[in-house]
Amino acid sequence: GDKAVTVESSYPVVITVTKEINEPRLPSLMQILAAANKPINEWNGDSLASGLTSIVDTVELKGVSMERKNIVFKDDIDESVKQLVESLVKEGLLR
Repeated sequence: GDKAVTVESSYPVVITVTKEINEPRLPSLMQILAAANKPINEWNGDSLASGLTSIVDTVELKGVSMERKNIVFKDDIDESVKQLVESLVKEGLLR
């Protein structure tokens, strides 16, 4: 059957569930017929926020630009690997 647990806590909170949370239950014929008469609740961001404000202040955003070398090694595999390793050593990425 359906199980519900109500817990009160202060923030921050971590909520976890087991894998069974996503197993659908097939409704009975009576539940299908009753569903046609039930109201549909709609929530949006304003109704869920209820006056909450962010506790995180954004101080600064920085973008990091990267330039690629666009080096293509077209020799045979052994020579290409040798050139790649030499290039990485030259850049200081390998010793």
